[in-house]
Amino acid sequence: MYLISTLSYACIPCDDETTLLVVSQAKPKFPKSYSSNDTFGQVTFKVDVNAYIEITKLEILQLTPSDLPENVIIEMIKTSGYRLASDKKDHATCSVKDFELTFEFNVPKKLEFEIDLGL
Repeated sequence: MYLISTLSYACIPCDDETTLLVVSQAKPKFPKSYSSNDTFGQVTFKVDVNAYIEITKLEILQLTPSDLPENVIIEMIKTSGYRLASDKKDHATCSVKDFELTFEFNVPKKLEFEIDLGL
């Protein structure tokens, strides 16, 4: 015979070693007026992500080139796809705190033309 109560809840412990995987990196959407001398950009940042894969805290640590519009980079980070992962099967992936990631991306490049009219 088994005794089952509908008033009791099981608690699954959270894994302290939960990691954050990047499923898809969004592309930055720069304003048409922005251009740079660099071809590639890089951002290093720390995030807190909850169990619903919502970014609850975001801190940009390094941004190269430094003149990139920060709002474009923040939007790229927020619209990228993430997934919490754990190696422990008997633990839940609840959240990550201060998880550091680095994204690399293309930057609109300034084009320079020289026209030789041969006059």
